[in-house]
Amino acid sequence: MREKKNVSVKEIIRRIVFVVALLVFIGSAYKLYSIWNEYNKNSTAYEELREYSPEEITKEDGKISYKIKPEDYQKLLDINSDLKGWITIPNTDVNYPIVQTTDNSYYLTHNFNKEENDGGAIFIASENGTPFKERNTIIHGHHMKDGSMFASLRNYKEPSFLESNNKIYISTKDEVLIYEIFSVYVEKASSDPYKYSFSTDEEYVNYLKSLNENSYTRIDTNEFTKDDKIITLSTCTYEVEDGRLLVHARLIGRE
Repeated sequence: MREKKNVSVKEIIRRIVFVVALLVFIGSAYKLYSIWNEYNKNSTAYEELREYSPEEITKEDGKISYKIKPEDYQKLLDINSDLKGWITIPNTDVNYPIVQTTDNSYYLTHNFNKEENDGGAIFIASENGTPFKERNTIIHGHHMKDGSMFASLRNYKEPSFLESNNKIYISTKDEVLIYEIFSVYVEKASSDPYKYSFSTDEEYVNYLKSLNENSYTRIDTNEFTKDDKIITLSTCTYEVEDGRLLVHARLIGRE
């Protein structure tokens, strides 16, 4: 009979370490796959929706605009009745439908198709009762590591990018709203950038001035008035704890 070999303590420890390392590797690989799969699902879902996205239109004066066809808008509405419009920011990856519901947490974890996904959707704050008609329409989106959703808003920290890409287009059922960016900055999350109701016209005008003054880059703009309408784009950022990147833009045209 063969003699049984005694396994040393060192060998036992080596084997245990190997098994633990293997389990950690498998766990990490599964986690990475889950993250990739989540990103891929959301990317595929939105890529399919872009079949109904606004068309780029070059006008006689050479300027561009983005208008959604009524039939395409209806198809999107048939998919999700929470639809409020489509946001396009040239030379960024921001090209998405916008939704709104009564629960601000819902579209943090559900995409336009109402599928559970950490990428979520671009959504208007529920507090805005009449989006784009109120003084400040607040629009939220995640900062995804694959560059999707509102992640490319980070480009606006660069003055040269802001200077040459300062227009935002929102195509609704009835018209195209054209906005011009007048402020970009980062701050710790607070309620101030998300104000949508003001007690006086003077308070509102002063509020717009303060947003402009907060901007990383000095942006010269026409005088603010009580009749101005703005949008506030908000996403997470990591320069400060619980930070938010805010992009404010003023309505300058309708088509």
